[in-house]
Amino acid sequence: MIVCLIEYGMPFDKYNSFEKLSASERPGVDYEIHCVARPSQVAIIAPHGRQIEPGTAEIAAAIANDSYSFYCFNGLRHRPHGHLHITSSNFDEPQCLGLLSTCKIVVAIHGCRNLSVSSRNYVYLGGLNRSLKETIFDCLRDAGFDVRNYDDRFPGEHRSNICNRGLTGQGAQLEVSRGLREEFLNSSEKLSGFAKAVRTGIDDALRGPPVNR
Repeated sequence: MIVCLIEYGMPFDKYNSFEKLSASERPGVDYEIHCVARPSQVAIIAPHGRQIEPGTAEIAAAIANDSYSFYCFNGLRHRPHGHLHITSSNFDEPQCLGLLSTCKIVVAIHGCRNLSVSSRNYVYLGGLNRSLKETIFDCLRDAGFDVRNYDDRFPGEHRSNICNRGLTGQGAQLEVSRGLREEFLNSSEKLSGFAKAVRTGIDDALRGPPVNR
């Protein structure tokens, strides 16, 4: 079965906070929240899941597996992208913030359009945690993925960015192209390989740099 992702343009977000969104949108009809706290220093989150940025919740769940804490905010109906998209620097859903306040490492999964002329299947890395980005970058590259350091579109370096709201104030975000997300939804093996590579990068970052003896 071939899965095709449908995305909409996003000129503006309709809401700039969860409080405003929840005053107008219906839980269980327009959106849903999944929050699973595990005994882990790591949280994997998808703040724009399901119909907002399709495929991101599935990627986040695969990375979290049974090891890391997991959060996703899912849009449940086909609507213009900006209707339920709260930009990362404004994302303030209380369950998410509560979970991140207990975690040392936060990795946020996002979706972007196919912006590259040379490839459809790639991922950009952003966020303030340089060592975490480096280890994830290396592990994804070694696993054969087209991984790129952020450009000026996806820096993820704002202090209020949801990926930087954990205990250390520094996290990472992965902007996954539409082409790669489509590939993952059609190949559990490919998704599993991606998730395993990201987990290896996270675990390497948790261990810290090797000590010279």
